[in-house]
Order: sequence, then structure tokens, then C-alpha cells
Amino acid sequence: MAVATDSITIAYYTVMAEGRVSLSTTVAVVGLGGLGLNRVAVTALRGTRVFGVNINTDKFEQARSLGAIDCATTLGQFAGKMFDIILNFTGAQQTVQATVDIVQPSRYMVLVRLAADKIQITTTSLVTQNILLRESTSASK
Repeated sequence: MAVATDSITIAYYTVMAEGRVSLSTTVAVVGLGGLGLNRVAVTALRGTRVFGVNINTDKFEQARSLGAIDCATTLGQFAGKMFDIILNFTGAQQTVQATVDIVQPSRYMVLVRLAADKIQITTTSLVTQNILLRESTSASK
């Protein structure tokens, strides 16, 4: 029970406080494990347009049932889509760079999990696109 409560509470905090999701935002959730799927559900319940990204396509049906409009194995497969907020639950170098490349200027990238001890982000991309980098590890009261 505590695990479910923690997972959903963190999902809510990530979406609302760190991601600042509103009705007018388009969101991508990268990583559709337990935490990512909860973010899809919370984001969809908020009335936003949410898309799922996961290397394993077996998660797509569940993500769609929770409110994802569409799913893909990479962010690049959403040709022409611009995301206001990307919630990255993998923290892998490849997905972090893809996030920087596709998030709209002056919008949010939220890192929730780090699969690698170190990641590299091109500072030029952050500065010229004015991307707001946020991180989230837990919820507050």
C-alpha cells in the first residue's frame, strides 16, 4: 500500500509542482515503467495532451488506457510535435539529449530518475532555447 501511495504522490508532485502542467500543455512521458505510467495517468486526468515513450512497446496499450494519446519508442517518432514539458523517467544519456532537442523553447524538462551516474547536456541548447531543467525525486507535504 505504501509503495502505491508513494508512487502516485510522487507522480502528482512531478506533474503539478515540478512540471507545472496545465490544461494547455502538451506533455511527453519518457519511460513507461511504474512511475512513468502513473505520470501518464495523473497528467491525463489533468486534461492535458500526453504522449508516452518507451523502448518496450508492450507498455503502449496500458499507457493508452491511462490516457496517452499516442506512444512511440523514441521522441523523434513524434515528427512535428513540440512538447511543453517532457518528464524523463529514464535519465539515460540518449533520452536526455533527445529531450533537450525536442522540448519547446522556454519550456520544462524534468528529470526524475538517473540511469547513469553522469549525463552531458549541451549548454548551448539549454541557453539558446531557454530550457528550464528541473529535477524531482520525491513529493512534499
